[in-house]
Amino acid sequence: MANKIAVELVNVDNSVLLSTEADLLIATATTGEVGIMHGHIPFFASLKPGHVIIKNEGKADEAVFISGGFIEVQPQKVTVLADTAERFEALDEMMAEQAKREAESELRSATGPDFERAQMALAEASARLSLIKRLHK
Repeated sequence: MANKIAVELVNVDNSVLLSTEADLLIATATTGEVGIMHGHIPFFASLKPGHVIIKNEGKADEAVFISGGFIEVQPQKVTVLADTAERFEALDEMMAEQAKREAESELRSATGPDFERAQMALAEASARLSLIKRLHK
């Protein structure tokens, strides 16, 4: 495992979606996109709706959509606790576009707590669609 970092991606219900190692892990933290490699300094951060991408030299990237969560980084291991997570292969572009249109429509008429829920739905739909378009290039 020299120069590799252990990666574990866990859903909130404690089901392990992914347990592997990587040359590089990229995730969307609330403060911006972060890249983690073996030997990274420890830190803990919250994640916003977006992606976790696992890169290994000579292999295709592995991508997962997350709706938010937390990331804990240690020098030899990174753990992602996702609110919800979907592998890239399971994402459907047409459904993501429809969800975004519905969230935009709901946001226009929402007030109070419904407004915040609609904002989150729009953020998730936009992030899901962004990941799909990014990886289809």
